[in-house]
Amino acid sequence: LETPVADLQSYAFFGEAYVSLSDRLRVTGGLRWSRDRKDQSNRSLLYSLPQPFDTNTLTQSALTGRAVIEWNPDFGLAKDALVYASYSQGFKGGGFNPQGVVAVPPTFDPEKVNAFEIGSKSSFGGGTTLNLAGFYYDYKGLQVSNIVNRTSVNENIDAELWGGEIELQLRPVRQLTFDLSFAYLGSRIGEASVIDPRDPTGGVAGTIAVKDINTAANCVAT
Repeated sequence: LETPVADLQSYAFFGEAYVSLSDRLRVTGGLRWSRDRKDQSNRSLLYSLPQPFDTNTLTQSALTGRAVIEWNPDFGLAKDALVYASYSQGFKGGGFNPQGVVAVPPTFDPEKVNAFEIGSKSSFGGGTTLNLAGFYYDYKGLQVSNIVNRTSVNENIDAELWGGEIELQLRPVRQLTFDLSFAYLGSRIGEASVIDPRDPTGGVAGTIAVKDINTAANCVAT
């Protein structure tokens, strides 16, 4: 594969606003506009003979944002406490797949994510701190790599990611500190099928690739 041109132009405009609704309540809002332009020329070499160049241009743009609310409650037990909740969006531009690969789309789509998080951070007397957080990410068109005809290409698959974290720090005396942390992570990926036509067995023991004499297709036998 010969690729003499692979150019990317990316620019964005963004801004945030911070508003204190009271001494204990604050909100943050932000917007971002992104734009990507990708240019590519490539061609495959077939039996050492160059094929015509395939030139493509891909332009993508997206408007994303985030919102955060922060609250400093007076629990009485904690010297300083913060409770927060946030929502944000992410955008990652798509691109080109190598040309000349069988049954592969010439481009792949952008990746988008909606991210939610809630948590708290608290400081207590005696050098004790406690941090809690929970999050959920919803991916639309997660970009994943796949091998087709021994060539790396990109595909889009929906996915979800969620989890939580706990951090506890104890300092009974100034010279001694205990740290305890716990994290949980879960994930789910959408339906997908990955088969490399050039290597259909995938190295699985007890299988062998054979050629169908009638169709010239690769088949798997056990």
